[in-house]
Amino acid sequence: MAKLVIGFDQKTIFENLDENGLTWKSYFQEVPATVFYRYLRRQPAIGNIHHYSLFKEAAAAGTLPTYSFIDPRYFDTPRYAQNDDHPSADVSEGQKLFKDVYETIRASPQWEDTVLIVTYDEHGGYYDHVPTPLDVPNPDGLVGEDPACDFER
Repeated sequence: MAKLVIGFDQKTIFENLDENGLTWKSYFQEVPATVFYRYLRRQPAIGNIHHYSLFKEAAAAGTLPTYSFIDPRYFDTPRYAQNDDHPSADVSEGQKLFKDVYETIRASPQWEDTVLIVTYDEHGGYYDHVPTPLDVPNPDGLVGEDPACDFER
């Protein structure tokens, strides 16, 4: 617990982005978990931490930074359910958040220049424990130039 109060001191992705001149913002719904990192409690980094409503505004205006990070709600509150997609929470709440983020980006003028990456951390059992079957046909028949992946497995 002391590390959470003092703050983790390892180099963060946010420092790497800053060092390389790339813009970023971290949007939170309830608690900005990123402030557990010392670097993010200082200027100018702390100025990049905003409420989720500002993510929606920036997306609508086409002013999202190069990288946007979304912190879900990690706890139930009287008004809102936890939506971090972890057990023992109702995972449908997490899926609603994913849909909201997707639909927000899809409606943005930046849609065609945006990639959405959803990551899970190391616990919670969210991994595919069944090997992908062999000889699965290409889902749409499209193959790009020198494809990095042929989508057959």
